[in-house]
Amino acid sequence: MKPQFADGTPPGSLSVCHKSGWMQLQLFEKWFDHFLRHNQASKSNPALLMLDGHKTHTQNIATIEQAREKGVTTLCLPPHTSQRMRPLDVSFIRPMSTFYTQKVEIWLRNHPGRCVTINEVGSLLGKAFLRASTPLNAVNGFNKAGLYPLDRTKFTEDMFAVTSHDAPQNHNTTENDAVATVMLEMGDVM
Repeated sequence: MKPQFADGTPPGSLSVCHKSGWMQLQLFEKWFDHFLRHNQASKSNPALLMLDGHKTHTQNIATIEQAREKGVTTLCLPPHTSQRMRPLDVSFIRPMSTFYTQKVEIWLRNHPGRCVTINEVGSLLGKAFLRASTPLNAVNGFNKAGLYPLDRTKFTEDMFAVTSHDAPQNHNTTENDAVATVMLEMGDVM
């Protein structure tokens, strides 16, 4: 991680990386500490954090205990559902990606013969992030995901067909059952 990678990122951003390019337990711990500092969750001001089921989110006992102490309820979504159920995925990531592509195209036009490198990504992504992060996108994300207002009809059976490699091990449930359970739990949380 080089400091210039964070140049131009939104104020208060956390920039970390791992040589593998994948999330690691230590990186998630740093991110979670950053999350706690900025959202100020507590038992009297609880927060809900929706995560995919990556092992860095589910197998870190220290972070799980820290979340409980700070009033953060972590909700791990069933496999292969985050692109439909996480508000950021359904209303923020696509516009940000579009805006990022536009910023890259503008940069390339203004710097003929050059390539965008890792040194420009923070600034370009920061501009796209600020443009995409609107209250309307946030509200639409929860609505499109069926989380608020709660809409159990957002998902049909065929959206979560389980293939043999996705089938739960040692369970008599399907992914659709898991999605229904999550949706019911979300109704209890809200």
